[in-house]
Amino acid sequence: MNTAITIAEFANTEQQLISAVEQYIEAQGWRKERQDYDDGRIVFRLTFKMRNASFRTFFDLMPNQQRFAVYCYSPVDIPAEARQQVADFMARVNYRLYLGKLGLDMDEGTVRYSCTVSVEGSLLSPDMIALIENAAICGMDDHFPILMSIVHGGKTAKQAFDDMLSEDERPGDEDTGMTVH
Repeated sequence: MNTAITIAEFANTEQQLISAVEQYIEAQGWRKERQDYDDGRIVFRLTFKMRNASFRTFFDLMPNQQRFAVYCYSPVDIPAEARQQVADFMARVNYRLYLGKLGLDMDEGTVRYSCTVSVEGSLLSPDMIALIENAAICGMDDHFPILMSIVHGGKTAKQAFDDMLSEDERPGDEDTGMTVH
C-alpha cells in the first residue's frame, strides 16, 4: 500500500483543515476574528462566557503541520507570589487529565488550558473540533475557581487539589452555562 501523499493532496488537506474550522465556527453562529501569520498559522479569536468567567479563546490552525489546537485563557493573570503554588496545583491536575492540559507562563503569570490534535492522514471533523473546543473551554471553566482559591483564598496547591477531588465526588450540574460573544 502506497501511503505517499502528493503535493496536490497535501494542499487539499491543508485547505480542508482551514475550511473545517471556519465552517464549524460559522455553523455555531459565533463571531470570530481571523489572523493569518507569516509562518502559515491561522488563528480565530473568540470569547466564551461560561459559569465562572469569560475566557479569551483561540482556535489555532497549523495547516502545514496538520495540527489544530484550542487555547482558552484565564481572564486573571497569576501574581508572582502565587505562581509556584499554582504550578504545583497544575502538575497535580495535569497528571490526571486525559485530554488537554493547564499551562502557566511563569514569567508573565498567564494561564491557559490547551488541547491539540494532529490530523495528519485524516480529516478534521466537526465532532473532533467540538471535542477539543469543549475540553479546553470547560477545562478552564472548571479549574478557574480553584485557581482563584489559591490566588485570592490563600490555599496551598495540595489543599486546592484535595478540595477539587472531593468536589468531583459530588453530583453536579452538567450545564456548562456557555454563551459566545
